[in-house]
Amino acid sequence: MVLQELYVRMSTIGVVIGISIAFVVLVLSTRNLLAASISVLSIACALVTVIGITVAMGWELGSSEAICLMTLTGFAVDYVVHLAHSYMSSAAKTRVERAHDALRQRGPVWTNPRAAQLD
Repeated sequence: MVLQELYVRMSTIGVVIGISIAFVVLVLSTRNLLAASISVLSIACALVTVIGITVAMGWELGSSEAICLMTLTGFAVDYVVHLAHSYMSSAAKTRVERAHDALRQRGPVWTNPRAAQLD
């Protein structure tokens, strides 16, 4: 039981540190507090979804799961930082057009390697 509590504490610390660093990077790269806040909310939602599924499946938090949570934070941060930066640097006038520009610019970077793995 002590080991389980240690895993929970260490994964929580890792996730909080990762999200905190992501917030600072997002504020610096987008120069927009609202965009950074929404991006961090997106990262948190991804983490909560994975944690919820893990609990729903009845898994216990072991060393592998704790490491995976911290790694997932990094993956989510990478995706969201690039997408937020593309959104903020878009020359489009409306929010919808900026979102389309960001997804057009960054979408293939993430989908093409995954599609190649399906072959």
